[in-house]
Amino acid sequence: MVTRTGQYTSPTGFGKFSYDIDTDTGTFKVYLDVNWDFSDAPDVPETVYKEQFASNVKTAWDRKFKFQKGDLELEPTFHVRENAHGLKCAVKSGHGQSALIASDPPSLVLYESAWKFNDEIAGVSPTALSRAAAATNLHQRIGQAVNEASQISLTRTGDTWSVDDDDGKLAALAEKLKAMPVKQFPIVIKATSGAKGKAQTLVNTVQSFLRDAGVTYPIRIQPTKTFPKLKIPFRKHKTQADAVIELPDLNYGSELFTAHWYRYRVADHEFGHLLGLPDEYTLYPKDSSIEKAHSEWKRLCVAAGVRANKIPSKEGDMVNNLSIMCCGWVTSECHFVTLWDALTKTAGPGWQIVRGTESATVTQ
Repeated sequence: MVTRTGQYTSPTGFGKFSYDIDTDTGTFKVYLDVNWDFSDAPDVPETVYKEQFASNVKTAWDRKFKFQKGDLELEPTFHVRENAHGLKCAVKSGHGQSALIASDPPSLVLYESAWKFNDEIAGVSPTALSRAAAATNLHQRIGQAVNEASQISLTRTGDTWSVDDDDGKLAALAEKLKAMPVKQFPIVIKATSGAKGKAQTLVNTVQSFLRDAGVTYPIRIQPTKTFPKLKIPFRKHKTQADAVIELPDLNYGSELFTAHWYRYRVADHEFGHLLGLPDEYTLYPKDSSIEKAHSEWKRLCVAAGVRANKIPSKEGDMVNNLSIMCCGWVTSECHFVTLWDALTKTAGPGWQIVRGTESATVTQ
């Protein structure tokens, strides 16, 4: 019997696991260490929640893809362990926006309802039509929140612009966006100016305000450069400016809408982050601790000889499909590249990722 053990830290900036490999029995046991925090979920039964987490992880991930090298074959299985040195996972009561938080070190936030399917949370039957109706309702909720803070005032002090939020409307919008159950309809921050670079600075300032408030909701920015106005020489630049936040109309033929026709469980997706996998529906903010997560993940995909699933081309754009790291439930070869990396570092090169029990395919 050839048994190898090891520990792996993902180059994406999050994700860490231990593993045992037995080439005689064809087993590849992956141990995920989680540092649980239930301080914000006093009514959630900890033991039951942890057991649900571990059980559903196995259903969603076990043996979906495997590794081959000549006559050798390894089937990965996943085992969740409690460890104070593992990735912090904060559980909160009720329902909200579960997310990977780009803190240092990164952490997960899971809500009490994370193991429910999206249609169960919305209170609708598991049909495409019912989920489409739920998507329309969600879009309306987001639109109402945006309308309450659509006009943003900014003040310039020296060369620095800052948001004027004395009335707390933008801070309130941040809290509402953080509480949205899914992150599917990007908001847009707009500003116009004839001064070089000013519109870009204004939208960046508003976006930074929301990101600093902990908003991971998708945001697009739309600065518009107009023709410069004639002004009297030596007149000082204005110290006040405005930006606008909007929610685009719902396009019933777009991927954003049809994404809600998929059935998924949030926690199955969030578990992928424990493996070091990034979100595929959005990019991460620049200058964050996980800014390079997607480039590192794609580098591993190239090394493993598999195709990376589609991701947005720029920050603020969205991708929606059946991928478990997007808004669906389907695993792909690219979701096993961190395991492949650990395997090749332990058992040498030549391993290939091949399909196991996964029967569906993500359409690019």
